Amino acid sequence: MTGRPPSGRPLTAHHPGAAIEAMIHVAKVVANAEARHSGKSYLVGSTLQPDPALYAFAANHPDARDAAFNIIFDCPPGGKLVRRSAPQRTRH
Repeated sequence: MTGRPPSGRPLTAHHPGAAIEAMIHVAKVVANAEARHSGKSYLVGSTLQPDPALYAFAANHPDARDAAFNIIFDCPPGGKLVRRSAPQRTRH
């Protein structure tokens, strides 16, 4: 996420922590909306390699079982977001 806050400074250049928090918030909102709309659980996860990235995808998606993903949030269709106590790699 790049973009500019009201101060006019790019988020990534001066506030990388704020940019990451904003991206996680957007992923949570998207995952929650999709979970409510589809009736399926969604996940918010991240990867570090080859480049850091953040994802929102259905819990039954093949990537949900990929060991490269660290799952941060579970978003069940009921709307109650569940933060994992520590990001967990998925291994099924």
